[in-house]
Amino acid sequence: MSCVDTGRSVQFQDPKRLKALFTRLDVNKDGKICSSDIMRVLEELHGANKPHMSGIAESFLMRCGGSSSGYVTFPEFVDYVLEHDKRLITAFDVLDQSKSGRLTADDIRETFKQFGMPVTADEAERLLKRVDQAGNLNIDYGEWREFLLFHPAEDVAKILEYWRHDSVSLHML
Repeated sequence: MSCVDTGRSVQFQDPKRLKALFTRLDVNKDGKICSSDIMRVLEELHGANKPHMSGIAESFLMRCGGSSSGYVTFPEFVDYVLEHDKRLITAFDVLDQSKSGRLTADDIRETFKQFGMPVTADEAERLLKRVDQAGNLNIDYGEWREFLLFHPAEDVAKILEYWRHDSVSLHML
């Protein structure tokens, strides 16, 4: 079991959860994740084939190390998820203005403002609800991580742009 210290708590990546997620993404059950597997999962989650989904699938494969082979193996997937998790923790900590371990609409408004992308109170609430699976009007780290599984999470500004303008996610991690 691997762990990442967030400064406030420790997030564990349970190998069983990682295997279950990999299995869920491996739609054709060949032991590898390919672009068509990801496309099928995205279509299932969003009910339609949005034009940009193939780009998301290809980008995900590339970030996982599967661009030359056209597929991702379980070890490549685990490496990606663990490395991706570190970047998401950093971004979450930037957004968590109140340092409560949960993102609120106020945290969202303040962070977007700091990055030169002000949002209204209504838009902040809409963004929050897009990620908030529990319906408690805040976002914990697990919800955040699930929302951004397919996003490259290069930096906070790009995550904010993605969040504001696109909402392809995979609520399953």
